[in-house]
Amino acid sequence: MSSRRRWDLFAGLAIHTNSLRYAELERKAGELFEMRRESVSLPPGCVVRESISRFDLLEKAFRILRKKLGRFGCPVALGLPAGDTALRFIDYPPMSPGEARRALELEFKDYFPWSRDEAVLDTVVADAPLAGSGMAVLAAAASLDCVNGLLWTARRAGIPLAALEPVNTAFFRAVTGEHPPKENCLVLNLEPEVHSFILGCHGSGVLFRPILNDLKAETGFESEAALQALAEDIRATLAFAGNRFHGIEVHHLILGGRLSSGERLRRALEKQTEVTLSNASESWRIQGPRCAPGFEAAVGLALREPFTETSTTCFDLRPAEYVERERRHHVFSAVRLTSTLLALLFVLSCGGYIALTLRELHVLSSKNMKQQEEVAALEARQTALTADISRLREREEKMTKTLRAMGQELPVLEVMDALERLCGPEIRFTTVRFAHSRGEDEKEACAVIVEGESSVPLPALMERLSGEPLFSGVEMLNSALDEDEITTFSLLLTTNLQGSVTNEERGSSEK
Repeated sequence: MSSRRRWDLFAGLAIHTNSLRYAELERKAGELFEMRRESVSLPPGCVVRESISRFDLLEKAFRILRKKLGRFGCPVALGLPAGDTALRFIDYPPMSPGEARRALELEFKDYFPWSRDEAVLDTVVADAPLAGSGMAVLAAAASLDCVNGLLWTARRAGIPLAALEPVNTAFFRAVTGEHPPKENCLVLNLEPEVHSFILGCHGSGVLFRPILNDLKAETGFESEAALQALAEDIRATLAFAGNRFHGIEVHHLILGGRLSSGERLRRALEKQTEVTLSNASESWRIQGPRCAPGFEAAVGLALREPFTETSTTCFDLRPAEYVERERRHHVFSAVRLTSTLLALLFVLSCGGYIALTLRELHVLSSKNMKQQEEVAALEARQTALTADISRLREREEKMTKTLRAMGQELPVLEVMDALERLCGPEIRFTTVRFAHSRGEDEKEACAVIVEGESSVPLPALMERLSGEPLFSGVEMLNSALDEDEITTFSLLLTTNLQGSVTNEERGSSEK
């Protein structure tokens, strides 16, 4: 949809006790055309006595309406039920609108059932007959919890909002027409469970009075008692208006609302109240289907934008923070563009950093896997080397034992080698015994007792043994010569070698 067409569309959505009512208008060549009209029933318990009770049920109804419409061609002015808003007419001495607003901020608790921090407030200066020369301020307020709940419910349901206004002020705008009459009038909005009176003075609504009833949409004012009760409410409202405002007289009654149709109702009210009646649909020259009974508030909400200048009573109960946020959202701003670009660059840089981080993480993971494989191979190699070391240690222990044993046998070998080297074939050893001995220095030494037979004189053998460096002493223990001239001998050889040879005989050798 083009930008021009978007600004030529106006939509209003009114919340009533039993239904949502939507109206969409289009302006072409200065004339208004009704483009669409929809109604969605509200489940019981959603709105009770013109007050929203359950926002979850309201959200379901919003979604049903959106599904019926398909899409919204423009932001929607949303109407708050009468039970969730409070309208007060306040007299102030002559002052500026800003000063009057600040004064009302201080006196808020005197006029409304909420504290100032728990409510949303909007004010307009009204044209009303006052006893003195003061100024008249019409103030509208609503619970902040209700307003926030309604705004978030609409947002979740996908409904763009242009304003939030009491349905009664929108109803008054619709039934008084494009050019509100300068004469005083009383507007009556007839709905099931509640009917509202609005006093119009000089084209402005100055008195708003909702009254609960027990009427049903199916029966309406069929009973005479209902008609008489309604007529009594009209007379009481006119009497209150005459007392409240100086010299005011009302002779014109405008009917609207879902229960306003029927010639019998019109004749009965004219007879019992002595006022002239007109129908709300006669006020606006809207091309297409006429304003159906019950859709006046929705039409009045849609008419906020095209006739803001002529409609003096236009409230917006959206919180100031919400309005400012929406304004910034739709208005071009160099700061906003710069912040958006910076945010985009930040997101892109974050994405780049994330991609680089993931890539680096993948590389590190690959390196980690390789290192884990290398560590596993090294651990296997370490296990094999540990096993080899254990085997080598066992072999070392065995070799040590063997070398120790060989070291213990070393004197025996050297002594046997010397005896075989120094003695010829004419000498035969029968016994060689090894024993411990101590020398003069108290050091252990190895002593060898040699027994054998010789066919040559023994002095030559003892001389050769004494000349051997291995033996430190050679002593003849005994000798004997037999018949065959064979000398049997026994020698004690003291060696310079130390060892652990025991006193036991270590062995014998025969030559």
